[in-house]
Amino acid sequence: MPYNFTVMAPRWFRQSPDGSFARRSGADADMVRIFALYYRIRLLPMVEMRTPDISGAMLAKAAKDNNVQGFVLLFPEMPPPVSATRFWPGSIYP
Repeated sequence: MPYNFTVMAPRWFRQSPDGSFARRSGADADMVRIFALYYRIRLLPMVEMRTPDISGAMLAKAAKDNNVQGFVLLFPEMPPPVSATRFWPGSIYP
């Protein structure tokens, strides 16, 4: 049975010390976008996080500005459960 990819998560962004995030150098965005569009694969770029201090509104604005549907957040360690409620209100976390 062939494997079907549904999501691509290239490492395109890194969180800055001030909490914002910027594109990493060397990201071949155009080729990846064309590939994802051609094969109908969802493109969710990865953001290398330093801290859980980022708002959902900032992520939504960055997604709109970069013409993507969302992001995959990569943390060096699991953030505390309180942080998850900022991104997903009403989640399973208290």
